[in-house]
Amino acid sequence: MLPLRISCRDKTLYPVVESQVRPLVSHLEQIFRNIIQCKVEVKAKDNTHARNYQIAVSIHVPGRQLTVSSTAHSDLIATLRVAFLTLQRLLKHYYQQLRLHFNEQPIAPPARVSFLDIGAGFGYITTGTGRQLRFERHHVMRDGFTHLQLGLPVRFITDSSSQVSLLAPL
Repeated sequence: MLPLRISCRDKTLYPVVESQVRPLVSHLEQIFRNIIQCKVEVKAKDNTHARNYQIAVSIHVPGRQLTVSSTAHSDLIATLRVAFLTLQRLLKHYYQQLRLHFNEQPIAPPARVSFLDIGAGFGYITTGTGRQLRFERHHVMRDGFTHLQLGLPVRFITDSSSQVSLLAPL
């Protein structure tokens, strides 16, 4: 299970929110396994007629943060589900764009895994030009980090700061 942070100002809501959120996060992980972190914030506001809930959910994925904020609604569970359905659509779109981008990369000599620390969750690849780039467990596609080996050829995408944002074994 990925790191999950839930914050509720009303502490009595926490057990209800957690019991609803964990399966929803698990479903997001089935869509895209490289989610780095998920944050859920619940705000309860009382007005003269009812209690309204406002939800903000954000997930960190390689190279981006996807965030959804819901409008105030009186049904907490429905508000959570709507927020996660919206986030699910965003995540699917992100994943499709990532796959397109990855497949449209010009064919370049593959990089090779040159250092690997399974316990610490990071490693380095050496590109065809001799450049070394660090990567972390969550950068490797399809939970493939534990299957990496020294010398294994890989394809990769870098972000704007020349850091590895996604890595896939060949």
